[in-house]
Amino acid sequence: MLLLTAWFGTMLIDRASGKVLEFMPASKDAQEIAKRLLRITLGEILEEEKEMAEKAKSNGYQIEVCEPRLSNLGNYIDGKSPDLLELAEERGYTRLLLHASCLELARIKTRTALSGDKHIIQAVNAADELTKTANLLSERLHEWYGLHFPEFAEMAKEDEFVNLIANYGDRFSVASNSKLNLDPSRSVGGDISHADRDAIMAFAHSLLEIYSAKEKIEKYISERMEEIAPNLAKLAGPIIGARLIALTGGLERLATLPASAVQLLGAEKALFRHIREGESPPKYGVIFQHPLIHKSPYWQRGKIARALAGKIAIASKVDAHSGRYIGDELQEQLDKRIAEIAKKYPKEPKRLKIIEQPKVSYQKFGKGPKGKRREERKEKKKGLGKQKWFAKKGKGR
Repeated sequence: MLLLTAWFGTMLIDRASGKVLEFMPASKDAQEIAKRLLRITLGEILEEEKEMAEKAKSNGYQIEVCEPRLSNLGNYIDGKSPDLLELAEERGYTRLLLHASCLELARIKTRTALSGDKHIIQAVNAADELTKTANLLSERLHEWYGLHFPEFAEMAKEDEFVNLIANYGDRFSVASNSKLNLDPSRSVGGDISHADRDAIMAFAHSLLEIYSAKEKIEKYISERMEEIAPNLAKLAGPIIGARLIALTGGLERLATLPASAVQLLGAEKALFRHIREGESPPKYGVIFQHPLIHKSPYWQRGKIARALAGKIAIASKVDAHSGRYIGDELQEQLDKRIAEIAKKYPKEPKRLKIIEQPKVSYQKFGKGPKGKRREERKEKKKGLGKQKWFAKKGKGR
């Protein structure tokens, strides 16, 4: 007996005659059929398959299956399953129903395929856009409020500046609540009307809302990174780790990159300048924002960046495929390596003076050896001409 499951039901077929001995139909609703097909594609064994196999075995039949997922119910045989399209139409399962079920299955798979790192990518991009917007609005607020109280606009810190303007507005109230020792009566700024003050305060309130939204998104990124990539968040920090995921397009893609590529993520322009124009190669990309790198002496940064990128590559692979937490172990190994670098390179290395040769353009005569010689002869003639001119002037005197 062959136990076979199709999109329209489960059946027992006599292999010798090809007749269907027992049939358990599926629902004729497209959504239910799609859910059933999804379980089959995920490798699950359906309840009707278990029931039919147990019933056939109790009657003394030997069960054979042609799907690896059903190997626990019977002997697996490697062969093609029979064509059952005509049987489906005989039992009222039309091709239109099959088409609708496949479309619904595609919708379900699309919904379930969305991973959490996609939300992290969007959150990082949103935080970057909020930062740009906040910088533009802050610049405009400084310029606008500088018409009324320029001394405060130049000396105040950003958070104090925006908060005091949003809450008080005029310079006398702002100066009395500020930590700065400023005399508003001696300000060179002009007076403003109540309408102007209200407009500036409303603008400052909108800037505060943008700051608040950015803080909430950064908090969300930190929390989601602890869930999705805890090892990466431990090594690189949640914000830098999320930015690495955003630059590569996903955690799976980041896990495929070697440490050398992770080290230079975000420094693509500098890398291509090095390839095209021969400038110094970059040593790090966005991982430069990590305190272990940017707070260390400049001659140790490249080596620390290489060590950090190696641990980040390991952490991303574990987060993408294993799910185990080894962040503390990787951090301990990284700290040990950084201590070795600091001990081995405690002093600034001596730099050799490099004398650069003057760049000569050979575009007019070509870039080959003939063009180079022509250009050199032309420069030599110019020099000889100047010498003759000065000689003639000397003789005339």
